[in-house]
Amino acid sequence: MKKLFPDLRDQDLERRQVFRAPFVEPVYTTGYSARRPPEELVPGRVFLSNTAQVYPIVTSWNGSVAQANKTLEHVLVDC
Repeated sequence: MKKLFPDLRDQDLERRQVFRAPFVEPVYTTGYSARRPPEELVPGRVFLSNTAQVYPIVTSWNGSVAQANKTLEHVLVDC
């Protein structure tokens, strides 16, 4: 956490626990929205729709469907 948030102090934490879970929401770093992949990689030819693009919506079924629809809007504009 301190690598992601350099200003974080030990006294800011109430509890610490390390665990692994196969399906969790990622911790988005500051400025992620500027690095978020575009829907159209090669204009009119290559389109992308994946969970890295769902941000800032929660990664879920609804968020994934919304992202798929957003990518399809780009595809339909080019048809």
